[in-house]
Amino acid sequence: MSYRVSLAKECLPARVLNRDVAFHWELDMALKIKKREYRIVYDPGAVVDHHSAPRRISGMRTRNYEGIYYANYNFSYIIMRHFNVLRRLGYIGYTATVGEEASPGVAKLLQLLLMGRGLEWQLINGSIRGRLDGARAGLKAARVMQAPSS
Repeated sequence: MSYRVSLAKECLPARVLNRDVAFHWELDMALKIKKREYRIVYDPGAVVDHHSAPRRISGMRTRNYEGIYYANYNFSYIIMRHFNVLRRLGYIGYTATVGEEASPGVAKLLQLLLMGRGLEWQLINGSIRGRLDGARAGLKAARVMQAPSS
């Protein structure tokens, strides 16, 4: 991503997203920029050399409760904070029924069970708790954003 410095400073990601390895912060920033009616351009031909900063191994670099919790928390927070009711309901429906391997919904759980994959219930618990806690915090943030200023 590349933004004007002044715009990036105005649209910093929510502080609540800065936990663990801070998943999805760039989505929060991009949605804030888009809300200001700037155009976001995707260039599939762009080439980027990514140099990761040295840091301890944590978050989703290893499968663990905290990393899965915060990845789900942050994504749910952003969906509930930025999107309208219809899109929120679509997210809730999809994540509860389908989900993904690290954050399964009912259908994905059944698929994993039928495939004979071992389920790590502690990690599944982290994904569910993260989604619920993030959704509550995101809805609260959305209400604060919409509240009339006095």
